[in-house]
Amino acid sequence: MIGKIVENVKRKSLKKKLIILVAILLIVIIIFMIVKYWTFSNYKVEASDAKENTLLYNYYSIDGNILKCASDTAVLSDSRDETIWSITYEMNEPEVEVCGENFIIYEKNGTTVIVCDTKGQKSTFNTQLPIVKADIAEQGTIAVLEDDGSTAQIDYYDTDGSLISTIKTTLTVDGYPMDIALADDGMLLGVSFIKYDNGNAITDIVFYNFGAAGQMQKDNIVSRYEYTNTIIPELDFMGRSNCVAFGTDKVIAYADSKAPKEANIIELNDELKSVVSGDDCFATVMIGNENQGYEITVYDRNGKEKAVIETDFAYTSVEIKNGLIIMYNRNSMKIYSTDGICKFDGQLDFFIRQIRTIDSNRYAVAATDGYNIIRLY
Repeated sequence: MIGKIVENVKRKSLKKKLIILVAILLIVIIIFMIVKYWTFSNYKVEASDAKENTLLYNYYSIDGNILKCASDTAVLSDSRDETIWSITYEMNEPEVEVCGENFIIYEKNGTTVIVCDTKGQKSTFNTQLPIVKADIAEQGTIAVLEDDGSTAQIDYYDTDGSLISTIKTTLTVDGYPMDIALADDGMLLGVSFIKYDNGNAITDIVFYNFGAAGQMQKDNIVSRYEYTNTIIPELDFMGRSNCVAFGTDKVIAYADSKAPKEANIIELNDELKSVVSGDDCFATVMIGNENQGYEITVYDRNGKEKAVIETDFAYTSVEIKNGLIIMYNRNSMKIYSTDGICKFDGQLDFFIRQIRTIDSNRYAVAATDGYNIIRLY
């Protein structure tokens, strides 16, 4: 008798737990669906500075904050436009590369690199040769493509500016390095080289591994791919093991944290308008059928198609951030999720220069008449 009572109690307890579990699961699904399909119809200005001369700055998203970068100063401000820190320097042509909370400000065609994070400046160092391009990893290591007109090399630096490794290149053997990209953990480096053979352009995509997998390989090279009659001027890493190469007639996705391999090759046509990449996906923007509007195709890290979005929005700039495709022109903004759902479509009361993402519904708008932070609702 007592055994049956205990058994009934256990059954009721199990049933109650299952009911609670199902209820929690339903709530999670409902929240997920609300977030996924939630759309915004308007905006409000949360902060504004009409005195800010936005022509002096380029703006960058840094982990929910905004970096304002000019030729002589950099200011990191928060989502209320309050200054977190600022630094001064002198650069003719400053460029910025960001990975998580870490970023670098470097002088293109100069030799100065400033290493920062959201807490402030971490170090400053000078390169051996003028800088063509630089990239930074999440833990702060930096790769720099340098060229003085006769010699091109890629230097790999620690956060404090100490030189870890140098990759020497020769025009006759390697070709000319067009772009570099560093994996988030700093272990993999991708380089796009171009050379010519009997008038034919040949691009070599070369991957170097600075970890254990590359130590036993000559010059740390773990994989190499050659593409004839193709120019590939842009590389971008997404995470630790996925890299995408944007070419004139194809996009190649690579995967593998030790020796990247071709995961997918996407052939393009002459109707390509833009290519853009984010943290976990990338997209091509093609001119639509009969030259009407655009077709945005979103791919995951491995080059697998996720969504196709038809739009007639006449954009001047596009980026992917936080799972959203943000498009804007002189006075309008349109946002899609990477699943193809239109989240916002409206005009802004500004003449827009740049829009940068703060979070899923807040944006920094650099306008011709000042700086604004808006919140969509």
